Amino acid sequence: MKKLLFTLLLLVTPAWCTITLVHTTTNNSCSGATTCVITLSANFTSGNGAVVMMQNGTTGTTTSSFNTGCTASWTEVPATRQSATGIGAADASYCTNVTGGVGSVTITISTTFASGNVTIWEFSSSLGGIALDSGATPGNIQNNSANCTACTGVTLVLSGNNNFIAFVGLSGGTCSAVTGTGMTLDNNDHGNCEGHGITSGSLTAPTTFTQTSGQNFGTALAMMESSGVSVKSMVPTVE
Repeated sequence: MKKLLFTLLLLVTPAWCTITLVHTTTNNSCSGATTCVITLSANFTSGNGAVVMMQNGTTGTTTSSFNTGCTASWTEVPATRQSATGIGAADASYCTNVTGGVGSVTITISTTFASGNVTIWEFSSSLGGIALDSGATPGNIQNNSANCTACTGVTLVLSGNNNFIAFVGLSGGTCSAVTGTGMTLDNNDHGNCEGHGITSGSLTAPTTFTQTSGQNFGTALAMMESSGVSVKSMVPTVE
């Protein structure tokens, strides 16, 4: 019985599961309209997930809609809405099952793009299922309203499943790097640090934003891989 239990635990332990970044695409020239077209570096693959991070130089901006690209539905996360006077605004949206073959996505926002930037991350899960992380705080913001050069990232309270995390730090100076295990800087367009993390467990995403000076206002969103099967229900009780 102990051998059986050990074998079952090996089969359902999520350590072998992986999340993989498929591609990152950014349009850093969104300006003069309420829409922006992101031409993907590779067509979407059905069953993968995606996160979209919107940045705009106008405070109070939020994402309104997408024209295509999600078999489920694009979901904008209010908890990720960041806005800072004199710096700009950002928010994050996600799709749990992208539409295969789609090569471009158009985003519509609540006001005109001014020095705007939109990034799409597509990622895959070895479990075949993707969901918004089920922890207490899968999306959040961080306000570093005092001047900083190593500015605190965004606190996320997560489920412990493997995660794909997207983040941005809106910088009052010029952001050039991020720190933290599994964290990667993808671009610093318009002086803001934008990137992703592949990791697990509650954390700060990223640990810090590294910038020249000024304030920093961060936002982050965590997705998780999900098999749709409860691990606990698959482990028998030994009496």
